[in-house]
Amino acid sequence: MSELFGRNPAAEIEYWAKLAFWSIEEGVTLSYGYDPRVVTWVFLRDSGHPSAWRYANRLSQALRARDMGHLGDRNVPTDFIRWAKSLSLSFAPEVAQAVINNSKTKKIANQSSEDGLNPKVRQTLLKLVLGMAAAYHGYNPKKPCGSVPGEIKRELDRVGIKLDVDTIRKWLAEAADEFGDLITIGCNGS
Repeated sequence: MSELFGRNPAAEIEYWAKLAFWSIEEGVTLSYGYDPRVVTWVFLRDSGHPSAWRYANRLSQALRARDMGHLGDRNVPTDFIRWAKSLSLSFAPEVAQAVINNSKTKKIANQSSEDGLNPKVRQTLLKLVLGMAAAYHGYNPKKPCGSVPGEIKRELDRVGIKLDVDTIRKWLAEAADEFGDLITIGCNGS
């Protein structure tokens, strides 16, 4: 294949695995383990190479998936791989593994940086949690009421949202730590 492209067409896996998104054509090229900067449809189409028709078929499938909303013009690498595997399309295992490893690393990093939420969004959500707990359940962050997380869980269960009481307690505590001083009402009307 090197002779066809004038250089090694193998993907620089670590580079591609760390990108935030892949275009449709990049994902198709990477599914074969090739570097999208070397192997392109424009080049393959006119090359007469025996694998050009397979590439064309996969590219057509991906473009149709985009048109149906299953893929976008820009795709998170794990989403593109998941799409390909859902159709039982082969995907270069070394590329898929590098993407999975990178995704796990990102998850760990995001968890340590406040679950990856934008700080402003996180503050807003914590204020919502705390404000609703105080307004509707009499939660006072200065005098935590032991029954409030259970009450919130029952209310959420009633509307079909399943959350563990420990998760509710954790987020209430986190909201109280950051914004508890904003609350002017709470348990026993204090």
